[in-house]
Amino acid sequence: MTVAIWPAALPVLLRDGYSYELAELTERTDFDFGSRARLLYLDGPDTFTASALFNAAGCERFKAWFRYEAASGANPVSMPLLVGSVLGNREVFITAPPSIALEGVNHWRVRLALETRTGTTMSRAEYDAL
Repeated sequence: MTVAIWPAALPVLLRDGYSYELAELTERTDFDFGSRARLLYLDGPDTFTASALFNAAGCERFKAWFRYEAASGANPVSMPLLVGSVLGNREVFITAPPSIALEGVNHWRVRLALETRTGTTMSRAEYDAL
């Protein structure tokens, strides 16, 4: 599987509307005597919502990159993401077709739904050292 690289010619993701949700690693069940939670996994994919602002030519470049390099979401993508206070390249999957909407007179906002391949970026030893 080829990993597509977020091109330097495309804008970085905006902080406006940027959010992420931690992976659900437990299973919860309801019983007559109370609910229980059971840990199923030690790590899992986090989900992100992000957007970028393009001019008309940049939007066309993004659509071509998405179709040909990211294979319409089938290939993982290496792109700069902010996780906590750390900005770094992470491998993600684009999990839904990008939403593209006109913003202002001549700019296009592209919204992306992303999923990381792994969630935790800090090891247990790094956590314990805090």
